[in-house]
Amino acid sequence: MKKEKQPPFIILNDVRKSFSEYEILKGINLEVADNEFLILIGESGSGKSTLLSLLGGQDFANSGDVVVGETRLDSNIPNSDLLHYRTKITGFVYQDFNLIPTLTLKENITLPAEISGTDYNPRRLDSLIEKFGLVEHQNKFPENLSGGEMQRTAIARSILLRPRLILADEPTGNLDSKNSQIVMKIFKDLHDEGHTIILVTHSKKIAKSGSKIVEIVNGKLKKK
Repeated sequence: MKKEKQPPFIILNDVRKSFSEYEILKGINLEVADNEFLILIGESGSGKSTLLSLLGGQDFANSGDVVVGETRLDSNIPNSDLLHYRTKITGFVYQDFNLIPTLTLKENITLPAEISGTDYNPRRLDSLIEKFGLVEHQNKFPENLSGGEMQRTAIARSILLRPRLILADEPTGNLDSKNSQIVMKIFKDLHDEGHTIILVTHSKKIAKSGSKIVEIVNGKLKKK
């Protein structure tokens, strides 16, 4: 029996985004399947990070549709729904880690859950810290961690609450070759576990890790 085709998990329809009079995204159309590992590649200033911010609910399009699962992301979304989306549906990984310097590694991982008042499983927290090789560092502050350790901490933070979608903006941009390989292995494992991943990069080598590559050029998509 032929397997029934599942509807896309993410739908972008004619998405446009401008800052002042400068149009960054120029009519983006994209569908992403559940459990896809999509690589969004492009030069600096091409609009890839802006697109990721729309998918993360950190900003909204000027026009067009941004739909993730059952959530329509626009300026009309209630604050409670947006908080739920940003803490339970998506996990965001940044190039510069975005760790709070006055919090320990362990406290940084749990921070989004604490801020949103969301319960988390302490056993899962300990499991992630062990899985990512951070046990001996869990009580250290970010200034005492290497770049690789900080990025692994950021990834653990993004998946503590088991989000369905992981968004990663140049996650290897500040790492050396060895730590880049370690981080990309983590993303591959997360994909194998069932997560949908959209990862932004300008590296053609990193782009080979995904199941699909889409290039963004001057605010428009170009399928590879």
